[in-house]
Amino acid sequence: MEPRTEDRIWTHRQNLNTDFNAFSNYFLLAQSILLAMVGTGISGKQHSPVFLPLTALGFLLTATWAYVLAKQKFVLDQAKARCSELFKDYRDLRAQRSDRRWLFSNTAILAYLIPGTFAFAWIMMGIAQL
Repeated sequence: MEPRTEDRIWTHRQNLNTDFNAFSNYFLLAQSILLAMVGTGISGKQHSPVFLPLTALGFLLTATWAYVLAKQKFVLDQAKARCSELFKDYRDLRAQRSDRRWLFSNTAILAYLIPGTFAFAWIMMGIAQL
């Protein structure tokens, strides 16, 4: 394989990783602001009917977040596997990191656990408003 092709594949993997982190940051920021707004609003003495639709919006945003990150993780995992095939140093480094004391990868936690936690929070917020 030509060095230029290898460079493009490596750069693509780096871009996928950057995109994954950017998506994570965007959704985490949006979710945090919306969750704080709804949580503050429903904890007040007067319950406004506007907070239930905002809670539903938060849950839909969480579902979108989970879908986007799951897809991005899948594509990133494919790129990592391809880079492992092409680059011996990268393959060796990934093999060293496969120690069993780390049960979950960082990308798995960011893609599944964090959105799942927010989904649970939105469900609890919705129940609190009923």
